[in-house]
Amino acid sequence: MNLYLRFFIMLIAVKFKRRLSVLEDSITRHHVLPNDLDPYGHMNNGRYFAVADLARIQKLQRAGLWREMKKRKVLAFVADETIQFRKPLMPFQRYFIRTRLMGWDANFFYVEQTFYREKEVCALLLVRGRAISTDHAPVAPREMFGWVEPGDITGEKVNDVIRTWNQSTKMHWERTVISDT
Repeated sequence: MNLYLRFFIMLIAVKFKRRLSVLEDSITRHHVLPNDLDPYGHMNNGRYFAVADLARIQKLQRAGLWREMKKRKVLAFVADETIQFRKPLMPFQRYFIRTRLMGWDANFFYVEQTFYREKEVCALLLVRGRAISTDHAPVAPREMFGWVEPGDITGEKVNDVIRTWNQSTKMHWERTVISDT
């Protein structure tokens, strides 16, 4: 089953699910399909990122953000992501992904996605996302969440994990700049 087919099935299924708050966790259920496998017989590392994309889209839809973003011509994109693997997902195995908004600052929103097989953590994915309008103007996460979240989403919500990840990424990026020598 191709990811586009999974995407269209998800678009239909989400219509029958209750609406979520932006701040509420989303759970999506999946199976490891034959086309998800790598030559070693477990789910391909790259497939985790692709399936996680679908889970994030479902969260956007259930929170009402997907519709608001389309209406306002705003695009969300991944600025950075990292994953840690703990346990393999095997053929036809059931798993679920918990997607949660971990925090936000003036420019980015941070999403944590945990892959579970029953109650066992298989992988942990962190995503730094950004929203821009189609005319390339940045859209602050606080503003975007305010379109659908009752009450005022104020200030920034950044924890130590996000701060450390941001510092580490910045340091790594600065060290990899190629010099002219």
